[in-house]
Amino acid sequence: MVYAETDELPSGKNAATSLDDIASAMAFPVYAFAATQPTNLYNLVDTAFKSPYEKAAFKFYTVLHRVLRFQPCLTRPFDALFSLCGWKWHGYLYLSNQKCNSTIS
Repeated sequence: MVYAETDELPSGKNAATSLDDIASAMAFPVYAFAATQPTNLYNLVDTAFKSPYEKAAFKFYTVLHRVLRFQPCLTRPFDALFSLCGWKWHGYLYLSNQKCNSTIS
């Protein structure tokens, strides 16, 4: 996910890259063969939940994904409900953030 300001990001921990980081990487590139250490293409950016209901829904969704482990498609009805609430952290974004969180945190 790319953002200009952190308040544009969905609630929770997001794997994201700022426009400033992209501009800096373009202006001063570090090539893989010249790098002394790995360069992450994104950072984990933690943003606050806007309400206790959203935070509770996120925790429920996390438990649901742990229970359904290999069948995340069964959570799609909840994705529709969360979209109606205006929350953006569910669905494929949730899955990709969980994958990123597990690999670099």
